[in-house]
Amino acid sequence: MGSPYKDNVELISFHSVSKGFTGDCGLRGGYFEFLNIDPFAAEMLLKLKSTSLTPNSVGMLNMGIMVNPPRAGINSDEVVKQFENEKAIIAKGLKDRAVLLAKKLNDCPYFSCQDIEGALYGFPTIKLP
Repeated sequence: MGSPYKDNVELISFHSVSKGFTGDCGLRGGYFEFLNIDPFAAEMLLKLKSTSLTPNSVGMLNMGIMVNPPRAGINSDEVVKQFENEKAIIAKGLKDRAVLLAKKLNDCPYFSCQDIEGALYGFPTIKLP
């Protein structure tokens, strides 16, 4: 965030592997990022979350890969290429299923659905006769 918000807007950002392309719904792992949060409030939020979250090892490893993926110049070209290929395959599969879901909903009588972008959540409108 640039000026004028950089120093005066409180922001809490979070993400989860189960909601990203790198993870399946069963994986548990995520992160919080605090920016300009009152130190006492940040400490209490961290304490609250630290006592209730227990991600498994696979979830934690997946989270690490999500926030620090293989990169050119750091990892071997083969590793980066394989990661990018797998990422493209997964993203295409998600997009194909989202398009199919919207199409099938729009094919149903009394249903309509906007194109689905970014997730496999469709929000159809139901028009009852």
